[in-house]
Amino acid sequence: MKHKNVNGYLYKGETNTKVLTERMKFREYVEPIWGTYNQWIQNGRFVTYGENGTRLFGRNKSGRVKTFSVFNVIQTKEIN
Repeated sequence: MKHKNVNGYLYKGETNTKVLTERMKFREYVEPIWGTYNQWIQNGRFVTYGENGTRLFGRNKSGRVKTFSVFNVIQTKEIN
């Protein structure tokens, strides 16, 4: 399954895609669309109170490993 972030970019890397696939199965999410808290806010949605993010790994510009949390679209609601 191909997982996209809220801006349409595909998540890459075996570990992150495996984590997202397993989370979708465990939580029974239907849509493979993910975003950080700030990405959802920028796209007119907010993360529902009490929701827990899924931790992923990436690298910053200096090459160091960083972690960040993403939320599935099901965990968000439209800002009125």
